[in-house]
Amino acid sequence: GGLPNIETVPTQAQVDAYTAAGNTINPVIANLLGRNPWAVPGGLPAGDPSDPENTIVQVNDPFRNRVDSLIGKIDHHFAGSDRHDLFTGRYFFGDSDQSFPLALGAGSTVPGFNTVTPTRVQLVSLSVTHMLSPKMLVEVRGGWNRFAEGFFPQDSSFDPRSIGLVTNADLLPQDLGLPVLRFGDGTSSLGANNSIPRHRFDTNWQYFTNLSYNPGKHNWKFGYEFRRTFVSAYYDLGYRGRIGFADFDSFLAGNVDNALQFAGDSQRGTHQNNHAFYAQDNYRLTRKLTFNYGLRWDYYGVIGEEKNRFSLFDPASDSLNIVGASGGPSSLYPKDYNNFSPRLSFAYDALGNGKTVVRAGWGLYYDAFSQDFFIGHYPWNTFNPGPAYNGVGPSAITSGSAGATIQPDVPLFTGFSPTTDAWTVDQNLRTPYIQNFNLNIQQELSGHAALQVAYVGSQGRKLFRFRDINQPDLATQVFPFSGFNIINNFESTATSNYNALQVNLKLRNMHGLNSQVNYTWSHSIDTASDGEDYVPNAAQPDDSTNPAAEKANSNFDSRHRFTWDFNYNIPSGSSHHALTSGWSLNGLLRLSSGQPYNLNSFENFNGSNEYFERPDVIGDPFAGTSTPGAILNLSAFAAPCNWDPVAGGCDATNPGYHFGNLRRNAFVGPSYHNFDFSIVKSTNLGERVKMELRADFFNIFNHPNFSNPLLPNFDVDLETNGGVAADPNNSGCTSVPANPATCRGIGQGFLPITVTSDAGIGNPFLGGGGPRNIELAVKFTF
Repeated sequence: GGLPNIETVPTQAQVDAYTAAGNTINPVIANLLGRNPWAVPGGLPAGDPSDPENTIVQVNDPFRNRVDSLIGKIDHHFAGSDRHDLFTGRYFFGDSDQSFPLALGAGSTVPGFNTVTPTRVQLVSLSVTHMLSPKMLVEVRGGWNRFAEGFFPQDSSFDPRSIGLVTNADLLPQDLGLPVLRFGDGTSSLGANNSIPRHRFDTNWQYFTNLSYNPGKHNWKFGYEFRRTFVSAYYDLGYRGRIGFADFDSFLAGNVDNALQFAGDSQRGTHQNNHAFYAQDNYRLTRKLTFNYGLRWDYYGVIGEEKNRFSLFDPASDSLNIVGASGGPSSLYPKDYNNFSPRLSFAYDALGNGKTVVRAGWGLYYDAFSQDFFIGHYPWNTFNPGPAYNGVGPSAITSGSAGATIQPDVPLFTGFSPTTDAWTVDQNLRTPYIQNFNLNIQQELSGHAALQVAYVGSQGRKLFRFRDINQPDLATQVFPFSGFNIINNFESTATSNYNALQVNLKLRNMHGLNSQVNYTWSHSIDTASDGEDYVPNAAQPDDSTNPAAEKANSNFDSRHRFTWDFNYNIPSGSSHHALTSGWSLNGLLRLSSGQPYNLNSFENFNGSNEYFERPDVIGDPFAGTSTPGAILNLSAFAAPCNWDPVAGGCDATNPGYHFGNLRRNAFVGPSYHNFDFSIVKSTNLGERVKMELRADFFNIFNHPNFSNPLLPNFDVDLETNGGVAADPNNSGCTSVPANPATCRGIGQGFLPITVTSDAGIGNPFLGGGGPRNIELAVKFTF
């Protein structure tokens, strides 16, 4: 398929104006331009020679996906009157390969820089069930699975050295591909996702024992589970390098504005052993009342690394200590033996006739520790992916800086030394938990209809997040710990709350009609929506010294959801004629409100050193917005600092750094409306063969559904249309010299939505917001 996207590309007029001024194009850059890196058919657009500047073009990002899978299974009942054993075995094998324009990590959505993802999954499950007595049943089950997945740049066969671009002298073969090239003037970046290449093997062993005992009114269940997980991975985040240019002219000259590259052995092997016990009882107290209660205990083992390559930051000494080494901490975080989770629920037949049923339940549930939190982070403020990759020990990750100008066949990055960005883990880390509770009433309205109304809620506590404990003071720009730059602290301090009203109406076999209507009103609020920053501010706050200020609508909050599905078998009368009988209609209507999103700029306008700050709101964000090409008025937002219109950035002598007043998740993306419909005709062809003809209409009304503007870039950038510039309507910006106390740097133009929801993440599906699709099918059953 193809993903439509909008790119800001340079023009030939810009190149001509540069050379007409007597300048020479850097030979490495000339070689790169010869490869048509922006993938525009025919090369760079001609542009306007009298006013050479970037131009916006629509491009098509090709993507593909292949999946092959198989499953084998066996079930065997052992023979004999005294034998009640059942043996089952399962094996699954899946293999896939996908290429998609995932720009997470400041990669480019320009065609040719997709992320390629080969994946292979294998699962084996064996179990034996044995009846010890008519009232007692035991099950023993074991499993093994392996998940292997890699993420590689689409242009991994391209060696930058072939055009004279040498990033470092020790570039590994797996790290080929164009580095990420970024431009300060809004020109679309080049190069694949900066977090790739990476690859991992996850191997899991599981063992379960479950015992059921049913003496009458009670139905007891007991069980034990053991799980061991081993992850072998490498994560060459930033190894291809990132090179920034102030503008397109600087790019033509090969003059580097900022650059960074990482190197070192990133291979890691981590493991974890988990144990769990549970006991529960389903107790039929009376004919009308049943209780279900139980208790579970989980122990999630502390994650270890096979060669002691984890390290933690010690504030007292302003240094890193290797976990497991002599004199260092003994473990990555403390053990938590307090994970007891009770559950309680009941069902009550209020009138004793089965027509009015009241149900309620409460339970406490603990969340497992994902190893990605320690070996696979991708935060927005650093290339360091976790405490296994700090700049200490025999496998320390190093970083290099770049020279001022790119020289042909000369290493650009030199001076590699242990990185000063670090990850650490809060030593008060605890297991996150959530309390779920609900109350619902189900009422039979007739023999064909039932109505259910429910309240559902949850409260999450000690949820995972991280923050930079080395964020500098905005006024003085002094770091709390002078020996480091970024120090991300992984902790369990976030909270969440969810409340919902759910209504469900079911119709069954009402003159051939089966239908269901569902409506949910819900509101989810949290201080962090994830333990990982897949989108800005999902886990890391704008102000790391005040994480409580992040309390807002959850990233996944969707206030209203409505679905209606039906199946209607059209009556054929008594004749059952082959042409008039066997017809049915089916439909599915889905309506939902949009989900929140942030607006960030990816500079350092607030002086926090995080490089993904939220701006100030200085106007009406929706003024002049009416179409998908203009959903947000970017001139309503300003950089959170005093602006210098001459330098085109924060005033150097009086920056006035502060955190923007735009709250987290302040805006809501587009709503979703979709109706799928089908007509089916079933015909018996004799006694043993049935033919089914069907026509399916996905999005039958051809309603356009646009994705949340986060997709496919996973960020919403204030600098979408060429950056931030001085406000031309502000007298403080037009006075000479400019008044830094009042001059504001504002966004330019409007924010567009570029893709529909069916293709927003590069994995298209029918009925997800794309154009109307009609599918005709015939099926024979015999």
